[in-house]
Amino acid sequence: MALSKRDRIVVWGSGSLAFVQATVLRAKFPDATIIVVGKNHDKLRLFSFVDEVYELQDIPEDFSFDHALLSVWVAMPVRKPFVTLLSILNLKER
Repeated sequence: MALSKRDRIVVWGSGSLAFVQATVLRAKFPDATIIVVGKNHDKLRLFSFVDEVYELQDIPEDFSFDHALLSVWVAMPVRKPFVTLLSILNLKER
């Protein structure tokens, strides 16, 4: 069951999957604050369309969010990223 509050959504990761997730989130929830957290400075610069970008070591003490999406590769089977993307597409606005 998804939470109805979707003011601040964070995407953890800075790779191509995170980029796709952030793009879909921006289109689906244009009024939400989209945040990307990652460790690759050069990749994070590509997320110019999101509201906030943080490198892992620079996350503020008072950092908070309503929803988070994990976009890092940790020995996943190939189909897992698509499951994650489908979960974004199935979020319903309330």
